[in-house]
Amino acid sequence: FSQTVYNAILPENAPLDTVVVTVAATDADEGLNGDVTYELSRISETGRRVFALNHNTGEIKIIGPLDFEKESIYEMRVDAKDGYGLTSDSKVIIEISDVNDNPPEINLKSLTNPIPENVSPGTESNPLIRTFHYWSPQRRDQDTADFL
Repeated sequence: FSQTVYNAILPENAPLDTVVVTVAATDADEGLNGDVTYELSRISETGRRVFALNHNTGEIKIIGPLDFEKESIYEMRVDAKDGYGLTSDSKVIIEISDVNDNPPEINLKSLTNPIPENVSPGTESNPLIRTFHYWSPQRRDQDTADFL
């Protein structure tokens, strides 16, 4: 292989059929023994549904949807095999970058504190407090805000 590790970064909204990286190996033999083919190994099932390797060119392409919130890094090995059956391998690391594709989720809990209509002017009543909880998939956290 021309590199022991191949690194690539791509946005989660990259289109299908995008070439992510091309691995390359050479063999000093001539003829059929010098022909090199490639195969993926040590790749997760999720990775197999998202990436495909061209066995002759070494191109790794996107074949399925990427989602940073579900998986942000893929690691795999590519094996190169010559015509005689000798092999070598290289590591491929593909990082998925986040794209702002998820709106924050807001859960409102409403409380009421009725004030009788015959209450005297100037009488204090308990303030009505509203608490907003929201979850941000982009930041992978949640927060709370109180309003009177």
